[in-house]
Amino acid sequence: MLEAYDKDLIQKFQQLAIDLDISLRQGVYLGLQGPSLETPAEYKMAHIMGADILGMSTIPEVIVAKHAGIKVAVFSIVSNVCFPKSALTETTVEAVIATVMKSVGKVQLLLDAYFEEMKG
Repeated sequence: MLEAYDKDLIQKFQQLAIDLDISLRQGVYLGLQGPSLETPAEYKMAHIMGADILGMSTIPEVIVAKHAGIKVAVFSIVSNVCFPKSALTETTVEAVIATVMKSVGKVQLLLDAYFEEMKG
């Protein structure tokens, strides 16, 4: 798991994002068990540990894919701010879903471009 994410695949998506004028950022994802939204204490812990984003999915799937020999790149849509504590607001699952739905089109464009290019 030292190199869980494929560097070439990441570079490919970064170039496609540039071509499509889509903003991508790289960071450290901390996966928590869930299925509940994080507490302020968990946000603080994540910040101390150096995480840029946290959530309750992705990590188990990455582990399985990596062990199956599948090249992995991951996209996460940030749905709410978790640091500093003064920026925290009440969050609901519905609000998270609504925020994600606003950005899912850009991820779809990126994936469409990738698969179109693969077809050659």
